[in-house]
Amino acid sequence: MRRVMSLAVPLVLVAGCGSDGRTFQLDVTSNGAMPVGGASKFTLSIYGYDVRILDPAATLIRTQNADATRMPLSLDIGFPDNPEALIEPLGSVDAASARFYIADVYLDVDGDHRICDGDLAQDFGMAPPVRFGTEGPAAAVAMPLTNYTMGTCQVFPDEKR
Repeated sequence: MRRVMSLAVPLVLVAGCGSDGRTFQLDVTSNGAMPVGGASKFTLSIYGYDVRILDPAATLIRTQNADATRMPLSLDIGFPDNPEALIEPLGSVDAASARFYIADVYLDVDGDHRICDGDLAQDFGMAPPVRFGTEGPAAAVAMPLTNYTMGTCQVFPDEKR
């Protein structure tokens, strides 16, 4: 039996400091029981692409990992001041043509740094990737996760960019 847990994932663009001028505030809540413990890890990645290119390849802009010892989970994801400049081919995308989306959303329940059966993964069949421009998402977004049941394991994504 396949069990789906819907997570409400509000994304709000807020002022930040440091090398990243902005951050996405990510608040993850569940409408069902979430099997989190001291070793549980959450990850979310943001990719960018150029809308002017037919069937474009996406460029990883940012991946954020966080401990998931309790729900709800709140974390900030640094977003560069000029994220369109990171989309390959570098430097050729203007802000009006740049789009970003959220993908690779996982909850590594046992903290073994692998996504295996029993962990949770984004269910693209339930909802497509969240797409937004350089200004960030405009409102709260529902991000369905489902039990990972592929029969094989993937290495848990490391923080990138």
